[in-house]
Amino acid sequence: MTQLACPALLSDDSLGFLAALGTLELCTSTLGFPARLGWQGVGGAAILDVPVETVEKLAGMLYTRAIRWRDSDRIVPCDDPGPVRKPLSTAERRAKKQAGRTVSLDPAKLEPEEAIAEYRRIRDLEVKRSEPDRDSARWLSGLVNQLSSPANSPFRALTPIYSPSGQMSLYQLYRDHLTKVCENPALLTEALVAWQRSDGTGANLDARALRDAVISSSGEAENTAVTGATWLALMAVPLFRQSAGMRSAIVGWARATGVGLALRWPVWTGLLDRAAVEVILAHPVVGCIKPAEDPNEVSAVVDAHSRELRALGIEAICLSRRRPLPNSAGALLLPRVWAVS
Repeated sequence: MTQLACPALLSDDSLGFLAALGTLELCTSTLGFPARLGWQGVGGAAILDVPVETVEKLAGMLYTRAIRWRDSDRIVPCDDPGPVRKPLSTAERRAKKQAGRTVSLDPAKLEPEEAIAEYRRIRDLEVKRSEPDRDSARWLSGLVNQLSSPANSPFRALTPIYSPSGQMSLYQLYRDHLTKVCENPALLTEALVAWQRSDGTGANLDARALRDAVISSSGEAENTAVTGATWLALMAVPLFRQSAGMRSAIVGWARATGVGLALRWPVWTGLLDRAAVEVILAHPVVGCIKPAEDPNEVSAVVDAHSRELRALGIEAICLSRRRPLPNSAGALLLPRVWAVS
């Protein structure tokens, strides 16, 4: 095993953190490595412990897999695409309407009965296979909440990583980023080593990608995304599974009155495999830290739990809110960081 430093993936950067998790997910599920992830401290680079000699070679292996998915008409790494399917045809949409169903332009948005049926279908596939397809189940639980819906919506909640605008669909988002990665093998090396920006909205995972006319060099609004890092970040969905009880709960995301939904993550010491990362993201001590209008409120909670956080090897807690847009939850901002004393 080799410990590879990925200097572009910083522990206190929203997009960098998500891209690091996506890389861990792909190394584990797609490449089949006993991979582990850690950090060079708060604000430091991601460290990947993998059986690969260089970052460039790892990027090349991920690129080869991306090409395979594209050539086999796949856009996500799991065997079953789940709700990440092509948009319905006009005839299919008409048939659903005639059957009295609510129709969305995005086929990933499932009505309650459809969501439950999708979970049953994946469960039945697991039962029938000699070797269960755990990754498809993990992707489904990350993408679709089978029990909870957003306010005033007939559809079940989708992963909060997805912040669509306009007529974007989940399929289009994954397809477009996969296509761009396949067209330029340098994008994945850049994602891990040194970011280069090009046209794109960054899937609303990076507020820096959205530049208003007043700050752009051309005097016009322009978007400049880190495409390779965005694609890797989109691969992190299975690590943020959704569940529901009295209220919807999503691993790694926190709600608080007045500030909406925020991405929450710990910066940990040591190297953790995927299972351990899933545990620490969902740990109750981490889960009790929520965004608030007054940063001092968050500081007080972090300080109150500093002993437990230190025992888990956690050096800091990061919270990243979105910048709301008129028709979208908006893009993720750079986080506020609270060091653990």
